[in-house]
Amino acid sequence: MRTRVESIPQATDLGWYWGSQTASFVGDRLTGFAVPSIAILTLDASSAEVGLTPRGMTDAA
Repeated sequence: MRTRVESIPQATDLGWYWGSQTASFVGDRLTGFAVPSIAILTLDASSAEVGLTPRGMTDAA
């Protein structure tokens, strides 16, 4: 009777993890730049209003 052996995580698992984390980081940085920029350029938002954008509120957490 054979016993089941847990497999060791493969290098592809690490590649998927690394790629996912990189994509998440890039998305966070783009959002952090784009949302305030859009608020300033298209909505003529003041600095106080830009500080209250959803991105500004998540930085405090």
